[in-house]
Amino acid sequence: MNDKYIPVYYKKGNETCGNWVNFQYLLTGINEFDKDLPTFTIQPNPADSYIKINNPNNDALELTIVNYMGKKVLETDIKNQNQVINVEQLCNGVYMVNLNNSFNSKLIINR
Repeated sequence: MNDKYIPVYYKKGNETCGNWVNFQYLLTGINEFDKDLPTFTIQPNPADSYIKINNPNNDALELTIVNYMGKKVLETDIKNQNQVINVEQLCNGVYMVNLNNSFNSKLIINR
């Protein structure tokens, strides 16, 4: 059987965390994460002027932020394990953060 992984994200305090989970575990009720797959965090959330992407495996990532209308408002490459992204140009509101077209998380800008 081919393993199929899907992104799963969750809130942990002010951090948004994510991991890849084998779809089979979701169907069988076994809550187990594959430790070899990447984990990302985005903090702080809500954010004011910056967000920090924690990319512990230093994977090549493309970050895209879209507004509630689906318009792309920011796009950048993540090149470091801990990269700070300036979001001062974004207005207060709710945005979706997308990493490599698979990991999605809600981001709130609140000043």
